[in-house]
Amino acid sequence: MYNSIFSVAFGELEISEITVFILVSLTVFIFVTVAVSSLSLFKFNDKDD
Repeated sequence: MYNSIFSVAFGELEISEITVFILVSLTVFIFVTVAVSSLSLFKFNDKDD
């Protein structure tokens, strides 16, 4: 069994801290890029009016 200081258990599956960090980082990165893209799209549409 993989020993870790911090692990998240989903049922019988234990996820290491590195995997949790990567998943959270990707989630935050995608959220920020979508937010920036949406804001720039709204600003572009406001200039046309």
